[in-house]
Amino acid sequence: MVDGIRVPYESPHLSEALMFPSNVSLTPKSRLAVHRRIALGTWSAPDDPTVHGTLKLRADPMLDYLAALREQTGQRVTITTAVARAMAVVLREVPDANAIIRWGRVYLREDIDIFVHVAIEDEKTGKPDLSGITLRHVDRRDMVDLARELDASVARVRARRDASMTRTRNQMRRMPQVLVSSALRLLSFLTYTLNIDAAVFGAPRDPFGGVALTNVGSLGLDTAYVPLVPYSR
Repeated sequence: MVDGIRVPYESPHLSEALMFPSNVSLTPKSRLAVHRRIALGTWSAPDDPTVHGTLKLRADPMLDYLAALREQTGQRVTITTAVARAMAVVLREVPDANAIIRWGRVYLREDIDIFVHVAIEDEKTGKPDLSGITLRHVDRRDMVDLARELDASVARVRARRDASMTRTRNQMRRMPQVLVSSALRLLSFLTYTLNIDAAVFGAPRDPFGGVALTNVGSLGLDTAYVPLVPYSR
């Protein structure tokens, strides 16, 4: 307490806090989950002209097909698998959507890979956290093959048996928060602008692919507009 003003020791503007009363009463949050630490290093104040939209389709034919496929093969094939396969077809038909920007030019991806978010529990805080897996060459594969890999990969991530993802999460957890933003921008520059294989730096190769899927239905939501991740390109 300084002259009646509460000044938390974490304040980055101590001199200003000593001179002026607080505009907002704040308490720093501690013990952040890994995905929260990464988010803090990813976004600043809103300045992105992103446009969001919704397309509603009748799912009855797809649900009937998935039920028949499960009965025929014995493999659990989910809506997530079907949407991943559908998005692969979209990217194949509209290759301009499967692109990145580097050196001021548009570069088309030669492969159709799709990232699927996986809800997990943070092993340190016990709170909900996010991880994910990457399905490769989705346009060339059938639904059953994708479903098998999705089930196996999700189980591996939740059991902390995905060595590459676990290593990346541990690196993010140990890194001082002030360095996270710079580290993510540097990694994006090296792996996408310079196009150096991320495995050289101990990270998964092109982990985000051309599309990222998030299953918000499991969170009790019908619709959600999730933020685009700049360093994923």
